[in-house]
Amino acid sequence: MRFVIMGISVILLSGCASFAWVHPDHSDSAQYNRDDYECTREAQQGGQTNISLYYSCMVARGYRNQKQ
Repeated sequence: MRFVIMGISVILLSGCASFAWVHPDHSDSAQYNRDDYECTREAQQGGQTNISLYYSCMVARGYRNQKQ
C-alpha cells in the first residue's frame, strides 16, 4: 500500500513540471511570439488547435520543448 501511495504521489508531482520552448540561436521574445502565433495559426483545424501540428511547426523552426 505504501508503494502505491508513493507511486501516485510521484505521478501527480511530475505533472507540476513546466516546459518552455527554447531556440538555440536566439532568445528574442518578439521572434518567439511571431513563431508561436504563426504555428498556432497553421495548426488550427475547425476552431481547435492540432497540438501535433503545432509541435511539428515549432520544431521545424528550430525550437525544442525544454523542461524548466
